[in-house]
Amino acid sequence: MRDEAGDDPARAAAPPPMSRRPLVLAAGALAGAGLMAIGWALSTTSGDPRRTALSPPAVASGVPEAAPAVTRPGPAPRPGGAQDARALPPVLVEAAKVEWAAGHQAAARDLAGRALEMELDGRVTEPLQAAFGADEEYRVRYESLVRRVEALFTYFEDKYDYQHLDRDNATTVWILGQVGMTHKDRAAVPFLEDYLAHSAIEDVRARAADALWLIGDRAAVPALRAALSDPSLRVKGFAASGLGDLGDASAVDPLLALFATLPDNKDETKARIADALGKLGDRRAAPAIKASLETISDPAYVRWARPALDRLTR
Repeated sequence: MRDEAGDDPARAAAPPPMSRRPLVLAAGALAGAGLMAIGWALSTTSGDPRRTALSPPAVASGVPEAAPAVTRPGPAPRPGGAQDARALPPVLVEAAKVEWAAGHQAAARDLAGRALEMELDGRVTEPLQAAFGADEEYRVRYESLVRRVEALFTYFEDKYDYQHLDRDNATTVWILGQVGMTHKDRAAVPFLEDYLAHSAIEDVRARAADALWLIGDRAAVPALRAALSDPSLRVKGFAASGLGDLGDASAVDPLLALFATLPDNKDETKARIADALGKLGDRRAAPAIKASLETISDPAYVRWARPALDRLTR
């Protein structure tokens, strides 16, 4: 869903795709189980992972920036504090243990998976191995996650001449932006499809779908079509935008079915679907879009649904 200049208005209105907002962590006690309830939101950084806190951007000092270091980098500075971001994975580990002790194995595995995706190193893997290493399902999920992470990171490091990038969530999101927005790297499509289908983190899945849309490879149509069933509206919306631009007629029926389930334009998902249906050109979508314009007055929706309807009724 882009305007005449080729820009996605949702992306333009939001902070740049690779800027990091502060991470928010809330914890409270649940009655009986004593389980910590965790709420958090994490986006990304425009900082190059090769830049450490000791090498700020040249703009700050007017001094030309030195060549990137080739040794293992530290993370880019995090507004809101690096310690906040590093504090979350161990909290998730402890929450997973509490859930397991309470007999909630599925919830424990989900929390463990999130912790591993946020930081795949010893301070997360070792306590999880000690707690869940005897559980066959945990081991299968762990091995699958490691394969997914190493496949993407190794590919990116080898192709774009990086070394020893931190296997953490912030760097993952940065890489997704690089292969999608910056390089439009078709060879990265299988890695993006894997993250879109299997990541436990909504923002990662959404950015994988966005990257597939930006790359525009028709090989991604099945993965984007499957993502219309993702629980996240953001993921659904980016998948719809990708399907609309790729012009695959097989997407019309699932898009129409999803369009009918959405009562409003939350997260601009319905607008993205309307726009995609307009681009796909199947006139069966016209009555549904017309009816929606009678009940949804959100300007962000009307801006994209009205031209979609016009395309379908010319």
